Amino acid sequence: MVSLPQCTVPEEGIVHTECHTEAYTNERSCGSGTLYITESHVRWINSEGNGFKLDYPSISIHAISRDTTTFPHECLYMILDVKLDADGDPADEGDESDSDSGGTEVRFVPAEKQNLDAMYQAMCACQELHPDPDQDDSDNDFYGEECLLGEGDGPQLSAQGLGNLARMEQMLASGGQGESTTNGHHEEEMEEDEGQYDDA
Repeated sequence: MVSLPQCTVPEEGIVHTECHTEAYTNERSCGSGTLYITESHVRWINSEGNGFKLDYPSISIHAISRDTTTFPHECLYMILDVKLDADGDPADEGDESDSDSGGTEVRFVPAEKQNLDAMYQAMCACQELHPDPDQDDSDNDFYGEECLLGEGDGPQLSAQGLGNLARMEQMLASGGQGESTTNGHHEEEMEEDEGQYDDA
């Protein structure tokens, strides 16, 4: 079990509450508790009042994982770009050893797995309130530097960028029904496989 600090129940901006939800950090169980998805952050608290808070800018990816071959439960899956320390708090950004070893995987497993869709939709809505601070409003930044070729009169997309654009246009045409989000853009459902996030 992970040692967790005292954590208070949020009082405002709650978009979704999911009771009886087991939390895992890097596959280590934190026990069962209540998940609060709010407009400002994600918070999980157990029955003893201990828990942790995740700020949206630290959440690189969130998705519904239904692949039970890599993890035994369907869950709301997240990858953080920070390490959580033993107390469930983000590690010191100045700690180079942590930054070199990557971020943290967090999974929320609800007792009622049919609520995963509602949890995911709440995450999408709240994540969109917190755009990536490293991006500006230019077209180039929207598509991402790795997708651009040259500077021309407008964005010139590589084959990868054109593929991403086609997927987004297809999602918009079908009503935006997706089950994973990376960097604020909806894409098709991703399996919980690290190799599947190369485009993120």
